[in-house]
Amino acid sequence: MLSEESALRLAAVFGAQKSRQSESSRHLLGPPAVCMAVIIRNVALTSHVFSCSVRRLFAADRRCFQSVRGSVAAGKHYSSSVSHSETGSTMSKKLLFDADCGVDDAQAIMLALAAPNVELLGITCVHGNTTVENVCKNTLRVLQACNKLQIPVFKGAAKPILGNSISVGDFHGEDGLGDAPDPNAPGLDLLQKEGAVSAIIRIVNENPGEVSLVATAPLTNLALAVRMDPSLPSKLRGLYIMGGNTECQ
Repeated sequence: MLSEESALRLAAVFGAQKSRQSESSRHLLGPPAVCMAVIIRNVALTSHVFSCSVRRLFAADRRCFQSVRGSVAAGKHYSSSVSHSETGSTMSKKLLFDADCGVDDAQAIMLALAAPNVELLGITCVHGNTTVENVCKNTLRVLQACNKLQIPVFKGAAKPILGNSISVGDFHGEDGLGDAPDPNAPGLDLLQKEGAVSAIIRIVNENPGEVSLVATAPLTNLALAVRMDPSLPSKLRGLYIMGGNTECQ
């Protein structure tokens, strides 16, 4: 279970700050950590497509998925309430996450961390919602809030292969996580020395046929990895792509 300090830090990561609330808002909505828990729960409940994708990815039945969703929203660790036998599998699913850590990616990472049968091998960062430097910072902030800083984080591509980067600061904030200051944010010195593209190739080749790659960001890292190792796709267990706007100029 997350401590009160961790819960408050997690709320700050997502931009739920007391300083931004009016007196009436505080009275109606309560502490920022509670507000963020409600927001996370509502997103999970209302996004049918996202819910289906998570259920398919973790191969969990409806009861287990609801336990994951409820535990994350309540700031609890999933494994404390659901055993491996209840999921129908004792085998750990190996996951590699490629993200441009905005609010949506952060929630997806939290769900992966909450699943007892998922082993998160690493998170590779790429430009997208914000600069790759901010993406790295945001990823480390989320891992710190979840007490999972031991998971390796790799810095990847800073710009697209084709076209120009597009700003989405009006949606995710300029820093990708609502521009909420975090004085206790971990430093970039915690990043792995190995680059993201090299890490993707290495991790997949070390675990042939076992790694599911989840890409919730622009596919630049993946494209570069396939260019360097054309056999990479055949060695993946699965590839999950957010696959949003394909028409953007």
